[in-house]
Amino acid sequence: MPATPNPFKSHLMRKLKVMSNRSKKVLKHWKENVALCNKGRCMEVDLDGDSCAYCKGYADMFLAPGADCCPGCPVRLYTGETNCQDTPYQKAYIHFRYIEITWGCDDDHDFDRDELSKAVKEEYKFLQKLDRLITSAIESKKR
Repeated sequence: MPATPNPFKSHLMRKLKVMSNRSKKVLKHWKENVALCNKGRCMEVDLDGDSCAYCKGYADMFLAPGADCCPGCPVRLYTGETNCQDTPYQKAYIHFRYIEITWGCDDDHDFDRDELSKAVKEEYKFLQKLDRLITSAIESKKR
């Protein structure tokens, strides 16, 4: 007699596969950001949540203040924080916005462009690590 499928395991596998598909899209996006930085075009990186497969899939931008935000997002599950807090993304965002706001001033932006480039590459590495964890979870659930 065949074993009865476990509905919880089936549900979990579906969730993990959706997460993995989104992770691949996120990695592709950040790989493009890294490529721009490597070409010296850091100010062309896209840090907008509208371009993030995780944000599109897990964030609810219309929640009331104090409501649970980013439920199910792998970044949140890993860090315990919403809005990509405690990730290199925050540092990249800060440097990007600083350059944007002060453009045309007498500031020398070489330092900020270098820090932006470094943070973009750190975020990509962070997301690669997260993708490996998701893949590992899928592999362990197949057994």
